[in-house]
Amino acid sequence: MLRTEMDMLPVYPEGRLDDPTIVSQIHLTRQSLVFGSHSLLNRIRRSLWVKQQLEEKQVPRKEWHRRIPELEKDCGDSYLRIDIEACYTYVTLLNLRDYGELNGQPVTEQIYVHSKLMIVDDRWVLVGSANINDRSLLGSGDSELAVTIADTAYSFNDLDGTGTPAPCRNFARELRQNAWRKWMGSAAEECAEALDKPALKASWEKIQSLAENNTKIYESIFNFTPRNSPKVNSEERYDISEDDLQDSEISRRSPASIWPLLKSNQENRLSDIESMPFSDVFWSKYEKMKFNNKTQATNIKGYFTTLAINWTSGEDNLLPYNMRLIANTESHSSEDYKITKNHKKKNNNEGTS
Repeated sequence: MLRTEMDMLPVYPEGRLDDPTIVSQIHLTRQSLVFGSHSLLNRIRRSLWVKQQLEEKQVPRKEWHRRIPELEKDCGDSYLRIDIEACYTYVTLLNLRDYGELNGQPVTEQIYVHSKLMIVDDRWVLVGSANINDRSLLGSGDSELAVTIADTAYSFNDLDGTGTPAPCRNFARELRQNAWRKWMGSAAEECAEALDKPALKASWEKIQSLAENNTKIYESIFNFTPRNSPKVNSEERYDISEDDLQDSEISRRSPASIWPLLKSNQENRLSDIESMPFSDVFWSKYEKMKFNNKTQATNIKGYFTTLAINWTSGEDNLLPYNMRLIANTESHSSEDYKITKNHKKKNNNEGTS
């Protein structure tokens, strides 16, 4: 099995950042990926902490399987001592984004990923409508479908640069290479080694570097794309300078809000709303807006961008009630409000409530 994993995800669920249902989905998604104590990244940090303890205690490798369960129980919050960047050796979280021009002005949007595809070790392909989670794949939950493809045509390839050929199935390997070429775009030629040897350290580092460079360019042009730190605007709404925002520690303390123009937990204003693309005012002013470094867009290669790890950190965007509760309402003429209809027949025939 390869020791590295590359995940392609939507920047956020398709919709607007002023839609409560979309915002709630973002909150839950980011809890699952980044912030939750048992999120994808924090599970890796827990494993790295356990490995650190085994090595510090000089536990013989043959005894690791006996000690790991005990250490996992003792971990608690100790995994927080592991820098989250240590996870990037094992998983690369990417988004897809593209840009163009509208009336001579640059525009951008995410490329929304809705396909459910997994390619493992250039051997197995899992594809279908089923989400890649237990609820969909165990067969007793969602009414979804997925198929595993493992063709009989095969070859042997050095996937990690060690010189040891590993068995690969042709369909899986070619599908992975063709998908990567498409996402790499104009950088495919310089990423030839990554296409051939996906598990080589230099390969996934090249992909991460490509995505990071694209992300920096997008952030230098557009101030409303999801990011780790808010972009200081001309009104200087923040107490930290643009230079300070480059510091990773300050970035962690002042992450960008669900509206990336703000820092987390900052009260928004009408002018903030007008600076987001979901506002009509934003588009009425678009042709008059000034864009920094918009010519840098020509340096963007392909569609890879990095998932902003700190975006919305420390911010609770979960809707406190189910949206279905307000789907059917009635007005009260004597009061300036609406209440939810929630008729429920009582067993004692006393009527409805």
